[in-house]
Amino acid sequence: MRGAPAPYSAAPLAVNKPRRAPVIQPLLRRYSARADLAGVFRADNGDPATQTGLDLATTSGPQQYTLPAWSIAIERRIPQGFFSRLNRAMGALTFGDDTHEVYARLTITRNAEQGTNISVYLGTGIYETNMHLNEATYNLQEQQNPGGARNTPNSLTGWSAGRSRVYVVMPPAIAGQNKLAEEEHLRDFIYAYDRTLRVAQQALEYLRGKNFGPFDNEEEAREAVRTAFLNRVPRPLRRLGMDMNQWGAEYMRLCLKSRSERDDSEWHSFGIERVRRDQLPKELNITYLTGARRAEGGRVYVRMNTGVTQIGQHAPDQVITYE
Repeated sequence: MRGAPAPYSAAPLAVNKPRRAPVIQPLLRRYSARADLAGVFRADNGDPATQTGLDLATTSGPQQYTLPAWSIAIERRIPQGFFSRLNRAMGALTFGDDTHEVYARLTITRNAEQGTNISVYLGTGIYETNMHLNEATYNLQEQQNPGGARNTPNSLTGWSAGRSRVYVVMPPAIAGQNKLAEEEHLRDFIYAYDRTLRVAQQALEYLRGKNFGPFDNEEEAREAVRTAFLNRVPRPLRRLGMDMNQWGAEYMRLCLKSRSERDDSEWHSFGIERVRRDQLPKELNITYLTGARRAEGGRVYVRMNTGVTQIGQHAPDQVITYE
């Protein structure tokens, strides 16, 4: 059974984090891809020409992941050995029991796969936006939070004719942090897979081909397989039983913790600071959202800074937990 694609998650305004760019692990099918602002918007299904937010990156949740599948074959056998046959025969005569012994054997019919991610991040450069800087709000926020740590949400608004247009400056160091922030999300996804569907897959592989029995009936045989499976998985996951749909839901639940922990806690929240063009390296090229310069009532350059980020400070096992 294929898992339904999880929705994209994209960084809100510039201050609110870059979102998930993939970690380079080819076997896990997560790849980093640099993009300009237009590419980020398109990856998040937005139209660059009209986008009034300022995303720095975007990464989808695991798409088309595969749930493991299994089946249990039941075999009825005539008891081996004189006394075993005698006991069965006596039980059949006295209580009407079945004279056969029942065995169960598990077969894996489909292996788990963790799926893929579409992930892009904003690289070094200067980028035209559809935003306007509210000077009064920016100045007030700067007084309260020097360095622009939490300046973006209220300072940037949608651009309209006659107003100055914001150009975002992504310095090399911050672009690198932007990528690392996305890779943190992807490491979380990988860890979430390892803690859910991979666990189920490994438990099934351990049971595959083993004979469970003899038992008096099919129900007992199936229950023995189920008990053996649950004994192979962590206690917090035993509530999922052998229902692989539930295991897939748990995979997605853990993946969502990456956003709720890292993003909502502002660990990926960059800041902005207003700068002059002559303060910027001349070699930084300007990228226009639609490929060409558009109308503007002047330009305002805002440079991304570290803000309140805590990139690289929280490992996946601190974020992706069963609780």
